[in-house]
Amino acid sequence: MSKREHQREHIIKTAFKVWGASRFTDMSLTTLAEELALTKPALYRYFKNKDELMRAMRDRCAADYIRLSEQLIDTDSEQNLDELVHGFVELTNLFFTEQPEYAAFFVTQFIGPAGLTREDLRALFCTQHERLESAVRNQYPNAAPELLSTAGHFVMFSGVFWSMVGYIDQDLLPLDRHTREPAAIEASISRSYEVCMHGLLIQGSTRMPSFERVESLCRVGSDGRMEADRILSAIAEVVAEVGLFDATIERIAEKVGMSKSSLYFYFKNKDEMLAKMAQRLRMHFLDVLLARMEQFSAIEDRLYAFLIVTSAYMLQNPELLTIAHWFRAQNLDIELDSATRERALNAFTFLQAALRDGQIRARADELVAVVSYLHLYVMHDAAFFRPDISSEPELHRHMRSIYTLTMGGLRAAAVASDDAADQEGVII
Repeated sequence: MSKREHQREHIIKTAFKVWGASRFTDMSLTTLAEELALTKPALYRYFKNKDELMRAMRDRCAADYIRLSEQLIDTDSEQNLDELVHGFVELTNLFFTEQPEYAAFFVTQFIGPAGLTREDLRALFCTQHERLESAVRNQYPNAAPELLSTAGHFVMFSGVFWSMVGYIDQDLLPLDRHTREPAAIEASISRSYEVCMHGLLIQGSTRMPSFERVESLCRVGSDGRMEADRILSAIAEVVAEVGLFDATIERIAEKVGMSKSSLYFYFKNKDEMLAKMAQRLRMHFLDVLLARMEQFSAIEDRLYAFLIVTSAYMLQNPELLTIAHWFRAQNLDIELDSATRERALNAFTFLQAALRDGQIRARADELVAVVSYLHLYVMHDAAFFRPDISSEPELHRHMRSIYTLTMGGLRAAAVASDDAADQEGVII
């Protein structure tokens, strides 16, 4: 490695450390240069701008994840399902333990369309998905086809999410300051494995939801369509044209037909403008969700309502998935205002009670983690599978499988048959 290459590597590692301390919401080149004991002009000799440095960081994070994941792919193909899933969550936990800063970076850069647009990551995801699906098929040959096609993605997402949950900033998810201790690492591996194999709901604690009733009462029609907004439409159009990370404010302003300064006219700065837009999106979604979820009292019906409404809402607002991932890629620390936060938490008091009563495979203080897991899973699933779903019946069958897996884990496939999604029974 040449001296220049060595210095570039040092800058990349330092950027992960310095910017990772703020969960990548404060990515000042000045701060980075100071940590490196360099001037900004000297920093530009190695990276011409922040975008080039970010691309190098994405390449490094992806390469490290692929390198570690290939260890699982290269293992004995005859491994049984338990061994394969445990090996996956063990390697995933190791990935975030070796460099905790990767966790927040992974959330903003690779969960969703951003990860799937990278050919190297998409190829890895497809290989992992096929390997896991084959193992589920071998162990549970009578499982419903819809469960089989979803199982690999379920393990991949769940294993990654619950492995990195301890390393994410507390504003999003609980942060365990001792996650690198051996006992905590082992506990994280165990919990990730348990969620993959047995789901979030403790065995025997609840029954399946009334699928047809929930689906009937949770249809999202025109009231679920967001009011037209020039800026939000421009974001979706620019991302479609140039990609998630090249959709700059300048390009968005040009698409709207105004200068960047005019775009900021009613706001103090970019962060305030985006925070206001994010707040409006959240409030609209909450209005749609609560109007439907509050019709039910049983925990299983409410949880399924949350999944089905979230998915149906994105069908009504197809550009929302792109906009949501663009917001996340901006690395902004946009907090809920107190009123919205209280309203959101009140919507999930039933879930908080279930956590306290030990019905959910999570700690009592992990309400936000559980809700985030389900919400992000549906969004990631939409990016992964949604192009293949074209009708409401197909969507419902798919969402029943998602509920079965997230709540009952892969073990639920042991009792699933081709018509299991049309029946009500006990999650094992």
